[in-house]
Parts: sequence; structure tokens; C-alpha cells
Amino acid sequence: MLRPREVVQPNTDDLFDSANGLCLVDRIDPMRAGRGAVYLWHQASCPPQRKDAALQLATQYLLARNTRLALPPNAQVEVVEQGRETPLFMRCFTPWRVQ
Repeated sequence: MLRPREVVQPNTDDLFDSANGLCLVDRIDPMRAGRGAVYLWHQASCPPQRKDAALQLATQYLLARNTRLALPPNAQVEVVEQGRETPLFMRCFTPWRVQ
């Protein structure tokens, strides 16, 4: 089941409290005319089948988002594993706290 919600000031609790160990993060960058990355974050213990299904869904979401915003359709979802978060991904959350 997909339960989207908009979070104004996301923090790491929004990730680590996810019931299924997955979180789709759409970071629209207001300083770059609507451009921004879409991340699929997952806990290390997330089963591969669940992660693959979420990646397919995230890819469909990204294509629909880019079509709606007239952005290039060739962008890709960035997959991020818990404990291997990149600095750009961590910038989506205020503050970033390791769990």
C-alpha cells in the first residue's frame, strides 16, 4: 500500500519510522526552477523483491512528475541504502541524525 504525504520540514524520523523500510523522497529544488532529485531510500534489511517493486513504482512516479513539470524525461531514481546516504540526500532532512 502506498501512503504519500507531504512533509514541510522532513527529519530522519520520517525515514527510520517508515513501516516497510522504504521511503520515496522527491526533493524539488526551488532554486533550480523545479529541478530536483527523486530518491528511493531503503533499510539494509529490506527484501530485494520489495526494493525492486518500489524502484519500479518510483521510476513511474519520476516519469509522470517530469512530464507534468516539462522536465527532461531521462532522469533516474537514485537508490540510497541506510548507512550509505550521500551528502546531497542528507541535505533533504533537517537535521540529519544517524539512527
